[in-house]
Amino acid sequence: MKRTCLYVLMAFMLFSCASTNRIKKINDPYNGIVGFKLDQSPKAYWADKTKTVVVAVYTYPVSTSYIYEEDGNNRPTVSADFQIQTPTGFGALDSVLYFNLDGEKIPLAAGDYNSNAASGVTAGKDGYKLRNLRFFVPENLWVSIGSSENIQYGIYWGKEGIDVKPNLKQIIRLKEFFKQAGTKRDANFPSIPEGQKKW
Repeated sequence: MKRTCLYVLMAFMLFSCASTNRIKKINDPYNGIVGFKLDQSPKAYWADKTKTVVVAVYTYPVSTSYIYEEDGNNRPTVSADFQIQTPTGFGALDSVLYFNLDGEKIPLAAGDYNSNAASGVTAGKDGYKLRNLRFFVPENLWVSIGSSENIQYGIYWGKEGIDVKPNLKQIIRLKEFFKQAGTKRDANFPSIPEGQKKW
């Protein structure tokens, strides 16, 4: 029985690893949407900007989904969905995401924000909250993200927040995702030469 449970656990772990950090196609004929997505599970750390040295570092489970969508004749979009699990006393997350591209911080406002209590999970005297945030990444950032060497991002409230730091493999795949997004967009919506633009 123990050996069977071990095999099931190993299979689950292998499936979980295989299902993340891979670019997958999306085909939703019912809603007329096609595209691709990238799921990742980077590490997130508690950050306090009032301290120069952080003595205790807390890590939080975070899942990210980058989704490229084509909707008929409309221009494609890229959304970044974040699901973060934090203690209930952690405070309210701001609805602004800061992309850190090679040291340059770029703010993005959230298009959707939701925070729900997760049942059956406890941490000391407090439970956990499951926080869902969606950000739309503007087209002018796709090339910048695809060509950046170091990519990090953070969500803050006041002087505290969460820093998310993808590892090297995740950064490489993330850059590949945004390069593909730019290539697909340019193929379907080629830029108009300056002399041929209609005003």
